[in-house]
Amino acid sequence: YSTFIKLSKSYNDNYLYKTDSLSVMVKNTQIEIIRYDKVSTVISLDKLIKNSFDNDRNEIKPKEVALTGTNYKLVVFSLEGNRKAENMEVKITNMNAILFLK
Repeated sequence: YSTFIKLSKSYNDNYLYKTDSLSVMVKNTQIEIIRYDKVSTVISLDKLIKNSFDNDRNEIKPKEVALTGTNYKLVVFSLEGNRKAENMEVKITNMNAILFLK
């Protein structure tokens, strides 16, 4: 991997990282890597989220996990969010991770 980026999300900001040429943001239950204003990679967090719900509670708190694709590796250290009981919609509120890019 040629690049690594520390990602951090707080409640009201969906950008985990942002520069003029590269942005990483949370959009629903996925992470979008945006290069020069075009989405270049989409990383789904659905599997991570699905495996994170404890005893059918509506909170996300997974253990450290790595998601790997052809041009990235995402190591998630913490991910928090809520799931609405009525429609099962997930909202990610906090996240800390490192993204490695090729």
